[in-house]
Amino acid sequence: MHQFAVGFHLRPFANLPRLHTTVRLAGIKGAGISRFVPAFGGLFNPAALTDGQFAADASAQIQIDRTSPIAFDFSQPFSVDAKIQNLAFRRRAGGKVWAGVKLIQADKINISTTGHSVSIPLVNILMPQAFALRQGKQITILGLPLAVTQATPAPPVPTVTKAIHMPAPAAHPATPAHPIPASAGPSAVSGQPGSAPMHVTVGRVVVSGCDIAYVDKNLHIRVPLTGMEFEARNIGSDSPQHPVPMGFNLLVYSKAVTVGGNGSKAPAPVRVAASPATRSAATATAVATRAVKPVSATRPHTVSAAGHAAAIAPAIKSVPVRHRKLFSQVSANGQIYVYPKLHGWIQTSINGLELAAFHHAAANAGVTLGGGVFDGSTDTRITSPQNMNTHVKLVMTDLKLSEPAKGPLRNVLRLPAPLDVAVAAIEAPDGSITLSFGVPIRHSHVSMSAVEGGVIGSMAKAITIGIASSPLKLVGGLFGGAAAKPAPYPPLFVQYSPAATGLTSQGDAAIRRVIHLLANHDSLQVVVRQQLSTADLAVAAQRANPSPAEAMDLINALRQRQRRLLVNRVALVGRLQGNAAIRLRSAAIRRNRDQLLRLDQRLTHTRLAIEFLASVLEPGAQRESARRTRGVAILIGQRREALVKTLLLASGVDHIHRRVHIVFPQFKPVKSAVGGATVLTLVRVTGRQH
Repeated sequence: MHQFAVGFHLRPFANLPRLHTTVRLAGIKGAGISRFVPAFGGLFNPAALTDGQFAADASAQIQIDRTSPIAFDFSQPFSVDAKIQNLAFRRRAGGKVWAGVKLIQADKINISTTGHSVSIPLVNILMPQAFALRQGKQITILGLPLAVTQATPAPPVPTVTKAIHMPAPAAHPATPAHPIPASAGPSAVSGQPGSAPMHVTVGRVVVSGCDIAYVDKNLHIRVPLTGMEFEARNIGSDSPQHPVPMGFNLLVYSKAVTVGGNGSKAPAPVRVAASPATRSAATATAVATRAVKPVSATRPHTVSAAGHAAAIAPAIKSVPVRHRKLFSQVSANGQIYVYPKLHGWIQTSINGLELAAFHHAAANAGVTLGGGVFDGSTDTRITSPQNMNTHVKLVMTDLKLSEPAKGPLRNVLRLPAPLDVAVAAIEAPDGSITLSFGVPIRHSHVSMSAVEGGVIGSMAKAITIGIASSPLKLVGGLFGGAAAKPAPYPPLFVQYSPAATGLTSQGDAAIRRVIHLLANHDSLQVVVRQQLSTADLAVAAQRANPSPAEAMDLINALRQRQRRLLVNRVALVGRLQGNAAIRLRSAAIRRNRDQLLRLDQRLTHTRLAIEFLASVLEPGAQRESARRTRGVAILIGQRREALVKTLLLASGVDHIHRRVHIVFPQFKPVKSAVGGATVLTLVRVTGRQH
């Protein structure tokens, strides 16, 4: 370096002695650092740092009992207030800050040299700054380029049975090999400085705000973090010797980024293309349901490396440009005990991650990622130093994803079907895809086969079930292989008011007409299908997306109902136990048990309603308003169909349970100013059903 400046302002004889210092370093050269610290040259590229700039201001104030201004006795306990501010590192004069922090402050640091202890009640860190960049083959972290190693051919992909070994922690890392007897206090070692370790404890560490960014120019990815709230509790060298939990909480926020490509038209949603067998079955029963014309996803062709940019351009341009927060919130919290053995829990989550921000990276891999929102969570339970269990839940909403035939995702995930079929098969009616699996860690080994097997197994199971129960296959198998022909009766419609689930007189008359026809013609069967309307959708959107104030009011009301139900349950359980004790008649006991069952069902519904309203208050909830609307609309359709099915089954018609067929509601609203309808289509079935 060519400039080293340190300024001091010392007041040692003041009532509270204080020190203020400023540090300014200019012309920092990486080659010079590597000469003093050889490891620096192995990690970073010294030649890239030729004019580094470092600046910091620090101050400290001591509170100590003195008999005179010059009588400093550090053998007695004293306290220090310390502060570091405006810490910044730049690669060149006047350049951007690659690493820094606005303020680090710790007040009332209690120090006892004879007791070998340092106690810090609180450490405040304000606005840490960091920047990382990847461009070409160069990766720069905190302003320091990483050393570039000689490129070598990529090794073959390892098998999934490989395990990662995690070194087991020492049984008692802070316990000396020969501990000092309990009777030997500080006086036993006071004459031997350094013979006893210094015990450092930190009550709380609080980090507020941040300005952290990662930019990958190769993949066109930018991750800006502009808000952070972090708190850690009970940190110190005494933790392994006392049953005090170390805890932490973390919240991270991002700012808006540009997501999407250069075009304005989003790719068409992916739909399932029916197999020939399914299409023939669906054609035979077209009188029971409207045919769904499959829409093929756009698939990029495989090209040479020279034409790669041209090949991925359509996939990039097909994604609309939007300015949104990269994610709504990343959170983590946990509580860990080190004594008497390691145990505790850690939970992490990410909410509202915009997948369209990674469409360039997906296009480079040969996959078209048109959009979607990702939410994920992990719950880790630590049972011993070498064993823990992690449960992972991944949710993707409105995922727009496609790839060529035999594309990379199908090969990596070992999908039993093409990607577009797999996505459509596991997508719920509300547009969400949920994967849940566990990752056990045993004897300090993280098994890659367990991680990959969890993802692949969960996805394969969901795809298998989804394909087996997809609407097209469901329609093809409604009649168990028997032949279905159109009946000489027009479909009957049970009309509803917008989003209503109760019958009108018109609907009651339609159901009575169907029951009459079924009773007089043994070959007739009925297919019950729901037809939602845009009027249903408008009301469903209001119900599914209350304002935060409305959600809180509803939650408070539901909690009051929950408390009343719990009081009633306690009384009912007591009455049931009393009746059983006095051996009351079984009919009375059965009646009480049925009442308890209905009460438990009401409690369950109340709890689910509270959880639903609480989800509306979560960060990023507004991005999932469309999914919630679809879910409520589907629920309205299910309740309408359930009501119609109940009335038909209660009619007493011969073999009615085998003659009523329900088609699961689909989110395909028709434009209408009135409510939707339940469509009752009569078909004549010949042949034997199985």
